[in-house]
Amino acid sequence: LDVLVTIMDNTEGDIKWTRALLEVSHLSDHPGAALALQETLQPGSALGQLVVLEERAGGARWRVSRKASLVEAAESAASKSRLPRELTDLHPGTTHPGYVASVTAAGCFVRFLGRLTGLAPTPQLADTFVTDPKQHYAVGQSVRAQVLEVDLERRRCLFCLKPSQCGGGEAQLLQTLLRDMETAHAIAKQASSGVVPDWEKSLAVGAIVEGTVHEMKEYGVLVNLEANADVVGFVAVHQIGDATVEAGSKVTAKVLDVSKKEGIVDLSLLADMVAKKKKSKKDKALSLEMDQTLTA
Repeated sequence: LDVLVTIMDNTEGDIKWTRALLEVSHLSDHPGAALALQETLQPGSALGQLVVLEERAGGARWRVSRKASLVEAAESAASKSRLPRELTDLHPGTTHPGYVASVTAAGCFVRFLGRLTGLAPTPQLADTFVTDPKQHYAVGQSVRAQVLEVDLERRRCLFCLKPSQCGGGEAQLLQTLLRDMETAHAIAKQASSGVVPDWEKSLAVGAIVEGTVHEMKEYGVLVNLEANADVVGFVAVHQIGDATVEAGSKVTAKVLDVSKKEGIVDLSLLADMVAKKKKSKKDKALSLEMDQTLTA
């Protein structure tokens, strides 16, 4: 399962929010650490620094990554190993961090920001002879890619993934593994200690909360809650009543039930259930850009 991330920013006094998709393979540079984090993450867990990979269609507007190799490259914009977003950012001989988008018999397709993707042919995948690229690389795997060729007219680029040419990055991979495993351990320890997340206290049953309609479904309405963006508010069809609901509209609701495991809060919009008037609060969509880093 992938992770749905809510990113909030109140540095300017206004609440700004957006939803982002964080795929499991992008939880860490190391697949073992990514799996450990997947198994321990809970609603409300702090993810640390993320980098915006691309804008996408659907409920989660952005794809983000937690891979340290990508985050650090995005933060050091002046570095030669920065994250490229356009074909013109690539120059033969330079090396960039990226990730495997797909693996075929022809080799690995390496992706950077947005949809910028190039092929690393099979002979350029390793310092040893490679017969099956899938035995060496997996989709989502972190790589360091050296630019071999850039053809602006044909809109194509070729890369080399040989460790002897790309510098390997084993030290950074080891540091990432240790750091992310420690993070997974800390999250698991907190969960086993019975520590109650803040959202369980702020969204108590019977509380009146404010929110914004995120999406309309046949079976009900999904609501982004101002009290805590780490959980999902849900209004069943029979709890809508005469309330006007459409994507982006503000609503005042009453908390009916809280599912701690799933991070879902059941709400009611029925007039006789909601007695508190909606407060006035600015709420804007958070605008992101590719290669931007942020905390979630």
